[in-house]
Amino acid sequence: MKKIIAMVLALTLIFTLCGCMYTEDNLVVNKDGSGKSTTFIEVDKESYDTLCKDLGEDLNIFEGYTPKVVEKDGKKIYQVKEEVNFKSYDELVKGLKLADYEGVVVTKNSVRYYMSATMSEKEYNESKAQMAAMNSDIDSLVKCNVNITMPEKIVAVSKKGKISADGYTASFNLCTKDFTETNEFMVSTAKESVAPDVNGATDGTRYNKSVTVKLNDASGIQKAAYSKDGGNEIAMAFTQKFTKNGTYSVRAKDYYGNEANSTFVIKDTKKPSVTGVANKKTYKGARKIKFTDNCGIVKATLNGKKIASGKKVNKKGSYKLVVTDVNGLKTSVAFKIK
Repeated sequence: MKKIIAMVLALTLIFTLCGCMYTEDNLVVNKDGSGKSTTFIEVDKESYDTLCKDLGEDLNIFEGYTPKVVEKDGKKIYQVKEEVNFKSYDELVKGLKLADYEGVVVTKNSVRYYMSATMSEKEYNESKAQMAAMNSDIDSLVKCNVNITMPEKIVAVSKKGKISADGYTASFNLCTKDFTETNEFMVSTAKESVAPDVNGATDGTRYNKSVTVKLNDASGIQKAAYSKDGGNEIAMAFTQKFTKNGTYSVRAKDYYGNEANSTFVIKDTKKPSVTGVANKKTYKGARKIKFTDNCGIVKATLNGKKIASGKKVNKKGSYKLVVTDVNGLKTSVAFKIK
């Protein structure tokens, strides 16, 4: 059970400049927890071969598979199909996790997993502009479909899902733009009343370090947002790191309206730590300078010039190192090398 969709989309920006792709994941779950996962990919052969030749390398998007060459609409197409059978819910969970999907939850009533963004908004906008200049639409070049069929009628799906007329299959049809954000695939055949889990930040707690919040829910998360110091809500990822001082309120809501809230404070008072040199010390020979911080380094300079942790300094002279963290706390070290 390979995540071919994600594998292909890692190369989306390259392929959108030369040809079309189509990928499809079909997951069928039976009443006893058994089922089958079928993954399918089609890539325009001429475009793919030309790209490999121009780059002088094998992109290897098929990961060891030997694709078939088929005729479709007068064009030659590379085609790969993989089928994997599973005997239980546990096997399905393991297969989805091995395929690098995140937040995997499987019960007799629901299947839920998600895939983080594979391209940034900036990359997407740049490629969209390039394609527009060539009178082409970037979102028409990459089509990815995920279909999940359940043994009972589906009553809820995550936001990009559509339930079929018979009620047993949910389809998620994605284009290039969709992969600038987290994509969640959730189907449920029964109403659920448990609020999302907010892990990593205990409500009412004060932290002197960065905080990584992880959100999870059996039926999937419809909305996740945070506010800082009473400001406007900002959409957040299912896993998000907070580093700057302030009071944060996190809110997560699932597809049944169940909601979880957590408010916490970050008050960083710890300055960056420096090793390799000490203040007002004189050294003979080279010194390797290293620095770290509990919330993160935003800037480090040596005699006014940027420096990276691990830098080796060997020239004789007087030096001043200034390391600043994300909250403005600074550590200054003046030293000499004879």
